[in-house]
Amino acid sequence: MTPTFQFNPEIARSGPIYRAARLALLQHELMLSFKDTDAAAKKVERAVAKLAEVNATAPH
Repeated sequence: MTPTFQFNPEIARSGPIYRAARLALLQHELMLSFKDTDAAAKKVERAVAKLAEVNATAPH
């Protein structure tokens, strides 16, 4: 069965437009991952600081 549409190498998976779009999508996903990781790290830092504060004020 032959396709009814015209093959366009510019938008094919090996074409430059596809590669540029895929790169942009991966960069966006990477930035979101960095933001999520940063938010999680800040949450851990706050928890450690709170634990250190409570530990310092607790009677021995």
